[in-house]
Amino acid sequence: KPRSGVYRIYTTTSGYTAFVSVGKILPSSPVATPQAHSRTRKRHTLAWCGQKSASDARMTRARVGGGTGAFFRFDHLFRRWKMQAFVRLDLIQRQLKKWKISAHTYVLFAITIGLSNVLYSILSQDFILADHEASRVVGKEFMAKAHAEKEHDSRLQDARYTRHNDMKEGEFPDSDAPLLMQFEVCEGATNQRISLVSGLLIAHLMNASAVLPMFHSSIFAGQSRTLNMDRIYNVSRLKTGLHGFVDISPHPHGHDSHKFAKSYINIGAHNTMKSQKEWRALAREARMEGRNLIQLDCAFFSISLDDEIAGEFWKIDRNLHFSDEIVDTADLILDKLAIGRDFIALHIRMEQDWIDHCERWENMNDGIIRDNCMTNTDKLHNVFTINGLQKGDTVYVAGGYTQAELEKSPNFDIIRNDYNLVMKSDAVSDGTMVPNAKNRDILALVDFEICRRARVFIGNSVSTFSAMLILSRKQEGIPHIHYNGGNIPLQDFIPVHHNSKQDEQQNNRLKWVFTLTLNKFAKRAYHSMAKVAVQSAQKTQNMDPICILNPNDMLPEVQHEDARVLVEWLEQKGVRILWHQPDWAWKIHELVRSGGAKKNEKWSPLFKSSEAMVSTFMRIDIPLMGFTDDYVLYTDVDIMFTSRIGLDTFPYLPDYLMAGTEFSKVNEGYANAGILLYNIQGMRRTYSDFLNYAFSDKNLLEEGLHYGWYGPGDQGAYNSYYGLVLDTLDVVEAASFNWKPYWEPNSMFDDDDDDDVEIVHWHGPKPVDYHAYFQHGIVINKRYENILRTCNSSFELCSRWHREWVSHARDLNLLGEIEASISLKIREAFEHF
Repeated sequence: KPRSGVYRIYTTTSGYTAFVSVGKILPSSPVATPQAHSRTRKRHTLAWCGQKSASDARMTRARVGGGTGAFFRFDHLFRRWKMQAFVRLDLIQRQLKKWKISAHTYVLFAITIGLSNVLYSILSQDFILADHEASRVVGKEFMAKAHAEKEHDSRLQDARYTRHNDMKEGEFPDSDAPLLMQFEVCEGATNQRISLVSGLLIAHLMNASAVLPMFHSSIFAGQSRTLNMDRIYNVSRLKTGLHGFVDISPHPHGHDSHKFAKSYINIGAHNTMKSQKEWRALAREARMEGRNLIQLDCAFFSISLDDEIAGEFWKIDRNLHFSDEIVDTADLILDKLAIGRDFIALHIRMEQDWIDHCERWENMNDGIIRDNCMTNTDKLHNVFTINGLQKGDTVYVAGGYTQAELEKSPNFDIIRNDYNLVMKSDAVSDGTMVPNAKNRDILALVDFEICRRARVFIGNSVSTFSAMLILSRKQEGIPHIHYNGGNIPLQDFIPVHHNSKQDEQQNNRLKWVFTLTLNKFAKRAYHSMAKVAVQSAQKTQNMDPICILNPNDMLPEVQHEDARVLVEWLEQKGVRILWHQPDWAWKIHELVRSGGAKKNEKWSPLFKSSEAMVSTFMRIDIPLMGFTDDYVLYTDVDIMFTSRIGLDTFPYLPDYLMAGTEFSKVNEGYANAGILLYNIQGMRRTYSDFLNYAFSDKNLLEEGLHYGWYGPGDQGAYNSYYGLVLDTLDVVEAASFNWKPYWEPNSMFDDDDDDDVEIVHWHGPKPVDYHAYFQHGIVINKRYENILRTCNSSFELCSRWHREWVSHARDLNLLGEIEASISLKIREAFEHF
């Protein structure tokens, strides 16, 4: 059997019924450990120990082997005789081979001995139970025994169990016996904080008094310098805050606590991740063996934090306040900078040692995807804009940077112009605030205290410094952003339980992204539709609108006459503007200039303008623009929000992207790319391969960005690559987030009820076409005549959506433009006729 298992064989004569149970438990569990580790510590291949007097409550035990392994244990109790056998399988296998006895033969031999004792007990009319594990077995059914065993194990798992009257003195350790626990901290300043909190939590679980460790400073200088913990943290406040939760003892004579203990146990705890059950079992074992000190090495990642005790971890962390010396230094810096508490703290990692670390970390060969270590480091300005940080805000830059270094860094080129960047070296110019190998850890603690006070903290989730701040603020519901997006690795080990309004909003509020063309070739009607889309989004009050614009559209020679007015209007409405110039734009400009796109003008009017094509293709760069959210909603501008929309709107969350169908409500394997839900991480990982496919020589030069059966443009590229090549495109039938006005209403809601539709997509006929038909009875575009007639005659809901759009347009004073557009189209049609 596996070495991690234990065979348990019980015999009982209760009700003249014999039970034989074979179960598997870990040797370190509460049942196996007290009997596997004994005080005698003799190594035997096979050991039999017995007692013959009732007064000998503590029977002699023999430990067989060492470490963890598989044991056979046979307990036989008849009258006052009791024998226990421990057999370490991995040690006796060689001996069994010498004796030419197989393990199966040995098992049968052992079971025979057990049954013989049953027979003996029956003949002697002795109804004493075989072992205290089986003492709850009094029924005739095996399930009754199993239930009793489970109840017994649960008592063992609780260090504060109540001793039962039917248990003999000495069978269970005294959980109230004094126990001292000493542990170490290790690595950098933040990891030492995690080690300290973990050690105190273990002491709490073991009902032990904790001895505070020494803090290690200057570990990066090649020689560690130890400091008393009260130099780093306010020990008095810590004791007061944790009073009744964990007892904290002074450090007796440095690291020599074991000299003042009767006996002690050394535990290698660093990165062992023991469960709370295992730590409690260890405490019971120590008390049972009369030991009064447990000595751990570094407590970093030494306890597995399940949901039950994660809150206790954060309770300890909340009570961990820095010493007066560190707090006073932080106060001095903030006073000198004159920024109070109304500032943003930024912890960015871009040093060479961090780049080297990221390369090692992302290339660990353990099957786990790690690819967000350096993400968005060069997109900080976009990160600030996307998350709604106001230009002109003060940003405290943590770390060892100076103004001269920031001026040389291209990552701060734009952000330096829009925000007031300060750092601790600006406050104290004598050089003491510039980190070096000797003071790096102490200054990191000062930065930690300053970042903790910031209105908003922005950091890199892969760094434990940033991650600890992010998780603690997440726990308390204080604003935080990790600019690199993706997961927070530390959260896999330290769960967060919170009632955070910010996280609730972040989970429910979608980033809504759209693109606009501002050059002179743009149609005014699309600008009007964009305004209505923004107006309708604001009424839902649960989205953050973001518009992507091409800065080349603002060049004087190509700029639309209303471009600047439109940008100002968007900013006044709270739309966050991202200026983006795609690296691949020249390929489209060259394609149109050379006439390679002309053959596809019959499929889409976009092929007539390279600027229009670049604008619609620009959505493919969304995963690289600095979004920190896991999911982002993209739409064209010819849409209208009709009700609240959030991630819970979608039937499930995609691995890459999700879309609705094209014309039919039925899924025919083709997606409409006018509305897309992006999985930012998934799309970022496939971006390079998708870009190479979309602009390959065949698709660009030969086909002119037409993708065969999948159609032209970026929609054809998405369907072709994610639908055919990767087979990962998620298409939703009758999608309420991409509802076409000409669709027949679902049976799930009435014809005059649109509560189950979140976004109406004016696919095909645009609002001006519906307005011309419903208001004037005119069909501007003959291609849409059948759709308009069907919509008018069959579906009241269709005309109701048109009326809602007109209401938005009226509020925005756009009806005059619409009527003028209709008159122009009628005149053009008449002249053509």
